Amino acid sequence: MSKGPHLVVLNIGLLSREPLLQSLNVLKTEFAGLGVTDFSAEGGVRKLEGQTDGIIINSEEWLPAYEKLVFSFRDNGYRGPMLILAKTPASFQPPTSRAFDKIVFLNRPYNEKEMIGLVRRMVLAPLVAARQFPRIETNLACELTLTDRPGIFSAVVKNLSKGGCFIELAKALHVRIGDEVNLRIHFVNPKRSIEAKGRIAWTKGKGNGYGVQFMLELES
Repeated sequence: MSKGPHLVVLNIGLLSREPLLQSLNVLKTEFAGLGVTDFSAEGGVRKLEGQTDGIIINSEEWLPAYEKLVFSFRDNGYRGPMLILAKTPASFQPPTSRAFDKIVFLNRPYNEKEMIGLVRRMVLAPLVAARQFPRIETNLACELTLTDRPGIFSAVVKNLSKGGCFIELAKALHVRIGDEVNLRIHFVNPKRSIEAKGRIAWTKGKGNGYGVQFMLELES
């Protein structure tokens, strides 16, 4: 399994699944370590569904029999998001069962950019959900280093919690979601510095603002 975000693609009856897989490769430039596991059999997915950030069901058309497939995922403990790529009738209404919470249908033929956007949200969801501590507004100086390249970069911590922070740099860095970073944050009152290791969780603005999720909680 990849150390980064992970997606499962379940292909049902498609002659070629390569176009979808090639489209998903675009996200690998955004999310470090993104893994995509491709299956053509339901049984294989069940072995991974508890360790994945999202399931994509890829089919020519949606059939009522596929509802049992969704229920089987839920019965086996998967509670995460699903994206269903399939042609649906004009009168189609998604099932109202709670099993279909966090499920999005995208009708074929779909817009590739829309599909990529939906998958991007699936990958980001657990990173956003990980924010469980209140944050305080700050204006603290800090230095940032990247684990995979040399250099020390000056930054400002704009908000901070035990679980993460938001930093701004003078110039954008070429980083991807999931990249590991080291921070040295300087406090004024009392005067002290702390070091924290984390991962880039999201970016903002002109590309010079980054949300960082700490690997370990900060001490009070």
